Amino acid sequence: MMTGADVDAALNAAIQCHRQGRLQEAEALYQAVLAARPRDCDVLQALADIALQSRRMEAAVEHLKAALAIRPDVIMTRFNLGTALRYFGRLEEALEEYDAAIALNSADPVLRAILWTNRGAVLRALGRLDDAVESANRAFPDHPEACNDLGYALQKAGRAEDAVKSYDRAIALKADYAEAWTSRGNVLCALGRWDDAVESHKHAIGLRPDYAEAWSNLGHTLCEAGRPDDAIKSYNRALALKPEFSDVRYNRGVTLLLLGEFESGWRDYEHRKLQRTPSGNRSYPQPLWSKAEDRQGETVLVHAEQGLGDTLQFCRYLPMLEGLGVKVLFAPQPPLRALMRSLSPTIEIVDADDPALRFDRHAPLMSLPLILGTALDTIPAEVPYIAADPDRIARWRDRIGENGFRIGVCWRGTSQIPARAFPPSCLAGLAALPGVRLISLQKGEGEGELVACPQLKIERLDGLDDGPGAFMDTAAVMQGLDLIITCDTAIAHLAGALARSTWVALKHVPDWRWLLGRTDSPWYPTLRLFRQKNRGDWASVFAEMEGALRRQLRAEPEGLSPIP
Repeated sequence: MMTGADVDAALNAAIQCHRQGRLQEAEALYQAVLAARPRDCDVLQALADIALQSRRMEAAVEHLKAALAIRPDVIMTRFNLGTALRYFGRLEEALEEYDAAIALNSADPVLRAILWTNRGAVLRALGRLDDAVESANRAFPDHPEACNDLGYALQKAGRAEDAVKSYDRAIALKADYAEAWTSRGNVLCALGRWDDAVESHKHAIGLRPDYAEAWSNLGHTLCEAGRPDDAIKSYNRALALKPEFSDVRYNRGVTLLLLGEFESGWRDYEHRKLQRTPSGNRSYPQPLWSKAEDRQGETVLVHAEQGLGDTLQFCRYLPMLEGLGVKVLFAPQPPLRALMRSLSPTIEIVDADDPALRFDRHAPLMSLPLILGTALDTIPAEVPYIAADPDRIARWRDRIGENGFRIGVCWRGTSQIPARAFPPSCLAGLAALPGVRLISLQKGEGEGELVACPQLKIERLDGLDDGPGAFMDTAAVMQGLDLIITCDTAIAHLAGALARSTWVALKHVPDWRWLLGRTDSPWYPTLRLFRQKNRGDWASVFAEMEGALRRQLRAEPEGLSPIP
């Protein structure tokens, strides 16, 4: 049994060990003190602090809850518990703790600002963006970190101009605030003010030359501004400072692919598995398949990742795997299972989460170009490689009819990056050409945009893809169309995979798969690319399309009125 003097001595020794970073010794001594004084909140707090430093969040939560059961009115205990819960992803519980801490009404303005700022970060993570902005506004207005956080909340809420003002306020309060400078650069980039964005990032780097995140942000801005070679240089600087920076390796990979530098691009692209929001990193007991070697008789599971368009583009590789002598199991996204059965009668379509699956190796779908050594001039571009259902083709062909020049149109994708989508009003010039029929392939929220274009004649196909399988009807409809016009969506990949004549409208700096400066696509021989000359300039894109369509229609031998 420890005496009071022994306990005091153990506590003093624990505090010294804690200060010196000797965490294991300190923890053992604190535990001995706690056994003698089980209601000592300071000791519980100290144990929680050690657990937090050691990334043992469950232990930290347990100690902090024990302390609050004894003294529920300690603001910092509430705050630390909220932070531990936030780390665990238990966001609703974290929010409750931050609210409880705020309700205790600290007299310290800096602590108040920190509480409201952290509360706003949790609300952002929960997707409650308006509440996040309100919370950030409640932070102390002359606290630069709070202004920076408010800017981030405003940016996430889509209020980019207000975000710029908040970052400017943070910088006015703290001129050497590098984080605010590069945050300001990010929102200016989103607004298309690339020169100003570049200068903001460079200012941050001038303040902190070793600021890897600012170099990375500068790289992203340079790429968006149409300067990919300069972007690569910035990414290289970021990686020299922080070699483990997977987000930068991924972004550099995407930029290299955009430039057509596939060998190094595919290697960097593998770092998508290690990003803060990872992709393609499913875990199985079986080993990853990492190179195309003789695996005669083995079974390989290929699992889809990212969007439906990515699956439509990269599923072309699966028959190539069969050519290597392996049995292929393919796990696409559930809505695509029916369509993917047309790839090959010997490819088995499966559920990636089925515990009964038996295979020797596995690979993410979008790693196949690396595994198979795809270069720009060796892209497997034989089309079609999927097929529509013949019965559906006949039904939809009867519904659509044979008259006119039939153009399927799609102006927005699911979860579309806004800059990739074009307003349906851009189609007015095409719709006005004699004999042209526009037929909507649009599904989802974009359908409602036609309300703003009451004079635009676009035929709607009721019941299109209302069944369980994605694109089954759309694939059949495409077989009865003369042309498809779309932005960068899954529709473009579906049309290309079916070998349908397709025109794709692309933003100024497009997604990497469309490369730069080309009017054709090495991935899809039947696609023609129409590119913005300047950011947001859809008018010139559709003027070019209209001219091309006029020339094409003049060459049509029958069925259309002559074009004036």
